[in-house]
Amino acid sequence: FWGLLQKWNQALQAYFFTFRYFDTILGNIINAALVGIMWLALIDLQHQTISLAEFLLVLTFAMTLFPKMMNFLFSLRELAKKYSDLRTYLALLDEPISVIDPIQPVVINQPCQKLEFHDVTFAYSQNDAPVLKNFNLKINQGEAVALVGYSGAGKTTIAKLLMRMYDPTAGKITINDVALNRLTKAALRLKVGIVPQDPLLFNNTIFYNIAYARIGATETEVLAAAKAARVSDFVTKLPLGYQTEVGERGIKLSGGQRQRLAIARVLLEQPEILIFDEATSALDSVSEQDIQAAFWQLVRDPVQSRTAIIIAHRLSTIMKADKIVVMDKGKIVAMGTHAELMNQKNGIYYQLWSLQKNGFIGDGETEETEEN
Repeated sequence: FWGLLQKWNQALQAYFFTFRYFDTILGNIINAALVGIMWLALIDLQHQTISLAEFLLVLTFAMTLFPKMMNFLFSLRELAKKYSDLRTYLALLDEPISVIDPIQPVVINQPCQKLEFHDVTFAYSQNDAPVLKNFNLKINQGEAVALVGYSGAGKTTIAKLLMRMYDPTAGKITINDVALNRLTKAALRLKVGIVPQDPLLFNNTIFYNIAYARIGATETEVLAAAKAARVSDFVTKLPLGYQTEVGERGIKLSGGQRQRLAIARVLLEQPEILIFDEATSALDSVSEQDIQAAFWQLVRDPVQSRTAIIIAHRLSTIMKADKIVVMDKGKIVAMGTHAELMNQKNGIYYQLWSLQKNGFIGDGETEETEEN
């Protein structure tokens, strides 16, 4: 990651240096041309080849024309840059799709009664070591299952496979005994909702950012989802209420407020399977408690039973889980409730709990993107 960041920074510096150099040369050329024209006009005026009125006309013409020429050349420069960006975007669109929908997809009309991972092995590329190795897990309807382990254990990879961002290298994942690769991605993602660590918010109103989850949702449904996610707790204090602009990527909101919007989105979407991916790792203790309360209210909804997968470094967030799965190097090494795992004094879970309790592991620790 840091290597890519350094390369990006070097490329950015080279970009700015190139255009600063270009702007300097272009400005000097235009200024030199302007001075040259004025000098020639002044010589003609001295030799009385032109009148004073004609000299002033030339001067006015030059002073008007050259700034417009400079703006035109700058526009050409920006056009060249945008053309380069367009080529990059078109190349991205031409990339082959690695995860494709089946020709004859299966439709699951029944509620999600069980979610299973059958001997799932996965690597991000052929040259990489497997992130998951013969991973087996069964999650029943209504269960809240937590995935814990050191960074790189494969927790976030499970979420990506469940959303079908990738397909397993070997093995399969099934819902009600139907493999995910027999479903369309659109149908699958109606059943699976995610609350990410960094929710993507649009530079629009709070209402829009919630309603975006389900096209055609009524105002009553949006407000009900907002209330259930405790968005209304802070929105009522804003002068414009739900019409408040959140700014680019929600910059005008706090981390806890952004997470509440993400939970409200999921509530409005009404998925059967919920993924809670490190959603409180960057929050303070007060915000974390608020988000946890909203989340568990969502999971334990008596009206609609939801299956939940919780990915967490902060072990305090998963103590209420029905089942805690401890992972290490892509495999399950322990499984049980919080109390059961705490009785395993030599286990990874007990070690992680002890380290966090003693403050040796930062609560905000997060996983690497492509190695989880």
